[in-house]
Amino acid sequence: MFLHTHRTGVCQHAAAAASQQQPWLSRTCLQHSLHHSRSAARRRVCVAVATAECLPLHCLPSGLNVRHTSTPAEVQFLYDEQYSDRCYLQHGVSLAPGATVVDVGANIGIFSMFAAEAAGPTGFVLSVEPAPLTAAALASNLQQHSSWCSSQGRQLARHEVVQAAVGDGSTAEAMLTVYPGAAGWATLQRDDAEVLDNMQAYLHNLLTAPPAAAAAVGTSAAQAWSPAQRMLVSFARWVGSAGALRPLSRLMGRLYVQLVMLRQAAAVPCRLLTVSQLIEQHALGRVDMLKIDVERAELQVLQGVQQHHWPRIQQVAMEVHDVDGQLATVVRLLRDTAGFTRVVANQDDMLRGSKLYNVFAVRS
Repeated sequence: MFLHTHRTGVCQHAAAAASQQQPWLSRTCLQHSLHHSRSAARRRVCVAVATAECLPLHCLPSGLNVRHTSTPAEVQFLYDEQYSDRCYLQHGVSLAPGATVVDVGANIGIFSMFAAEAAGPTGFVLSVEPAPLTAAALASNLQQHSSWCSSQGRQLARHEVVQAAVGDGSTAEAMLTVYPGAAGWATLQRDDAEVLDNMQAYLHNLLTAPPAAAAAVGTSAAQAWSPAQRMLVSFARWVGSAGALRPLSRLMGRLYVQLVMLRQAAAVPCRLLTVSQLIEQHALGRVDMLKIDVERAELQVLQGVQQHHWPRIQQVAMEVHDVDGQLATVVRLLRDTAGFTRVVANQDDMLRGSKLYNVFAVRS
């Protein structure tokens, strides 16, 4: 977790508060440094830095220990998404031996590990993550994963980690909003109202779904909630059992996100690259899969691909926040500008009424 402020005293207070909110962020693993930002304003920024070694470990079902910045349950949820649900391998999107994968918004690396296994020793995985502490966990996890698989006689794709955000090339740096305890929420485009609306829609669908459908959400999703969230959902289900009280249960979910999750947000400076810069810097003649999960900045990621680079990209799997008609714009760009022959947008049943969609694009 990186916390920044303009005053040293406030920074020290923020670091202490961070330690209280996340027990693994002890004072012994917080390194305080005062430096000058290289932005045009040359602002004085105080940064509390925690290294990957300070992060807690979680043992995956495979036996691999990984570092994380949230909760073991959230890590388990991410693992199940990839290794059980294979959420990015849908609507014709696939990974074959030898594949080159660019993982934009890699989080702590669960999908990157999955891709490295699928691509094998002749493949390559480029993992891009802007949040400093999450990127540290990502690099540690990929190295540990490689060593762990090697000890079992399994060969993986080569991997490389880039700590940066990805955009359209209009600027070289920006401020990234991070949320302690919710690594997947980090964003260049903070929108608290959309987060609240999406949470409310999800909770509404969970409460109103038939029992079998609600159960199909899976134990990993339920486990990914904190104890407070599980208590909230249990009470909300009880309240929501009386139809007239369902608005109250939705309000409870909204208040939890607003009063607990969003209040922990902090901002950290990060550099920005484009997909085209990544392609050129790493001499990628072909990208078999471009995966994007960047919390409302997905259109900018696509706009950062120069026209002559699109033929190199064979498949895209991404999450899209349909704010201001962005879903239609993304689909149109993938079809008309990028030239994909098949583009599919879908929405999970439990996300009906939210602005969250998944988009898959393939060339044949």
